[in-house]
Amino acid sequence: MVSIYDVYAYLPKTNCGKCGETTCLAFASKVLKREAGLSDCPPLTGPKYSDNIQKLEVLLKPMFDAEKTGILVDLDHCNGCGNCVIICPANAASNMNSAGGKGPKAESIVLIVENGKVKIINLKACYRFSPTTGGCRACAEACPTQAITFA
Repeated sequence: MVSIYDVYAYLPKTNCGKCGETTCLAFASKVLKREAGLSDCPPLTGPKYSDNIQKLEVLLKPMFDAEKTGILVDLDHCNGCGNCVIICPANAASNMNSAGGKGPKAESIVLIVENGKVKIINLKACYRFSPTTGGCRACAEACPTQAITFA
């Protein structure tokens, strides 16, 4: 799974604002949410960073080629542990607090635990990150009760 810091590692780290964001870390977040492309960072497209942009293209290719998927939650089997919320790469990309277990608070998150059960907030934010292997199934793999499946 690609994290915001994986993307940031290859960015110029100049915080120049030419991409429209105040920091390179904010730009990395936009890239992971598919709200910006690598070409939106003018310094990155220059000759100085040609190796970096190539590495980013390889790193992000599975995500950019991703297909939407259907996630299903069996509430009778869900115990509300929150493992799926914490491990979801789409949640982590949209809100860094979800990875820390503090609970995501953004509209672009996929899952949240509410009233002791997992709840799908935004199905459109759920993507298959690796179409060749059947896609991201991190939430289902982390579910101890097998309450999460895919359509």
